[in-house]
Amino acid sequence: LRVKLSVKGGTAMLHYFNREELYCGTSAEKFDVICAALDDEKMEYTTKIVNGSFGFSAGRTRSTTNLSGGRLFYIYVSKKQIEEAAFLMNRAVRRET
Repeated sequence: LRVKLSVKGGTAMLHYFNREELYCGTSAEKFDVICAALDDEKMEYTTKIVNGSFGFSAGRTRSTTNLSGGRLFYIYVSKKQIEEAAFLMNRAVRRET
C-alpha cells in the first residue's frame, strides 16, 4: 500500500492520517471506473487491493478488470476532498449503469 503520493506543483502529499476511504468493494469494474473519474479530474488518491485468501495487498493497480474472487478494492482520498470525490464517484458509477 502506498500511503503518500508524489508532490507536483507544491500540492500536499496524501498521508495515512489525512485520508478517508472513498470506496471499498469487490467490483473491479466499479473500481476502474472510479479511478478513471478521479484521474480525469487530476485528484490525488491511493488504492489498496486485498486478496481475502492470502492477505495480499498492492498499491495503485489499475489493470484489475480480469481479476476475480475474494478481492477487496479500496480507494482513499484526502479528507479535504472527500465530498468532491464522492460526487465524482457517484456520477461516474451512474453513467456506467
